[in-house]
Amino acid sequence: MFEFVLRRVLYIIPVILVVSAVTFFLMYRAPGGPWSNEKPLPASTVAALNEKFGLDKPLWFNPAGAGQAIETGERNPLAITGSFLDSQFFNYMAGVARLDFGPSYASKGADSVQSVIVEKFPVSLRIGLVGIVFAVLVG
Repeated sequence: MFEFVLRRVLYIIPVILVVSAVTFFLMYRAPGGPWSNEKPLPASTVAALNEKFGLDKPLWFNPAGAGQAIETGERNPLAITGSFLDSQFFNYMAGVARLDFGPSYASKGADSVQSVIVEKFPVSLRIGLVGIVFAVLVG
């Protein structure tokens, strides 16, 4: 029984990774972008916002970053690999692993996603508990 539960728990890891990757890349297939909901912004402002939020980096891998690290004389394989993985997807996954979901685009970076979750969680918990009580009572 323990082996069965352990195997099922270990299957969660690749499933979460695949679902995260599919969700991340589907987001880029959607029309528009994070700055297209408002009035048109100047190109310099869009470039500054993209740099601030890391949206100017490659989506998947960053071979140019690894090449720059090697050209500057870097010999540490971990630093070169870190430069190679300095992309939007791997930065996102590293943040999720640290439970750091980044700044909220809705607040233009003034609030973090964690603060929004903490602010809204009591209401969500209350709604969930009311739903559970209703389901138990009604059957």
